[in-house]
Amino acid sequence: MIKVGVDIGNSKISCIVCDVRKDGYKKILSFISNPTNSIKKGTITSIEKIKNEISETVLQAANESQTEILSVNLNLPAIDSLSLYSDSKITLFNEKISDLHIKKAINQSDFLELVENYHIIHKSIINYEIDNNSIVIDPRGMFCNYLKVNFYKLAIKENFIKTITAIFNRLNIHIENLIPSPLSSALATLNNDDKLLGAICIDFGSESTSVSVFENEKLIFLDSINIGGTNITKDLAKGISTTIESAERLKTLY
Repeated sequence: MIKVGVDIGNSKISCIVCDVRKDGYKKILSFISNPTNSIKKGTITSIEKIKNEISETVLQAANESQTEILSVNLNLPAIDSLSLYSDSKITLFNEKISDLHIKKAINQSDFLELVENYHIIHKSIINYEIDNNSIVIDPRGMFCNYLKVNFYKLAIKENFIKTITAIFNRLNIHIENLIPSPLSSALATLNNDDKLLGAICIDFGSESTSVSVFENEKLIFLDSINIGGTNITKDLAKGISTTIESAERLKTLY
């Protein structure tokens, strides 16, 4: 099965094409990354320009991998995102916890509800609490009086999603999934032990820095701020009165 990923960053647009086999083995068929000046601090500055840059990057990846790209999994920046937490508690009267109890807790919560002016791109159950104190990963089969389910949702501004979707529609490319970039960075760098024991993954980019937090193999927080490597470069250039190119070189060396 061919899977395609596209990442739209502040300084570059990347596209990777992989052959994902049934046994889980992944073979990279092509990887293309091109610079872009069409996004500043997570904001698109020119629709036509970024459309052409995405089209060129995807076309190069398609040619190199000798595949036709009709759908992609799209990485999105988490700038101006919302991290939302909620919970739901039900009474069981010493019953054995089943899938029906968990579904009941979900249905009486706001876990499935929409967020006004935002598009939810990630939602998950963080953990469960039984009898008000014991935190468990999977409570099914256990007996208790009270079951509490803790939820996490990440939402991105809806207008930004609409703009991105419109660009890919014009390119006749279907977006399979929207993935927050901090999550992609974490999945690429953290191993299972890191996520189990608890870890923070920080991705220091060109014009933004993102952070993702894992605990007990569950994602519990995501966010991004508009500060990155470019800020350091510009501060150096102003501080010592040199060119941007020289400041970038100094930052890289020291």
